Amino acid sequence: MRKLVYLACPYSSDDPKQIHHRFEWSWKACIWGWRQGFYVYSPVAYTHIIACFVPGIPHETWMVFDLNILSKCHQLWVLTLPGYQNSRGIAQEIDIARQLGIPVIEIDPARVQQETQDLNNWQDIVRAVQNFVK
Repeated sequence: MRKLVYLACPYSSDDPKQIHHRFEWSWKACIWGWRQGFYVYSPVAYTHIIACFVPGIPHETWMVFDLNILSKCHQLWVLTLPGYQNSRGIAQEIDIARQLGIPVIEIDPARVQQETQDLNNWQDIVRAVQNFVK
């Protein structure tokens, strides 16, 4: 049986390019995890689009939603992108995971990058999504 994994990744930033960069990393890491045989959920990968079209949702609201999902997971993976140590969301996620006895595993972005070379061209990915729905 596949394990359900929650992928934590830094998100918030004053720089919109940084947020988009983190979004790209989160879905790459999700795809990498699915290819490894896990069910991977990432709030960044799965809800970034919602945040773009429903601006102003408070951090606390997102955390209630995310922590409910985390409580159902078998593992917490932390994508160790720059800034992850300073993320208050990741700190909360790690704290809750430890309280619930959920193992916390750090994931090196270099490992993800090495095994997702086919996901480096954003235009190719958009075309693949468009072709999938045809």
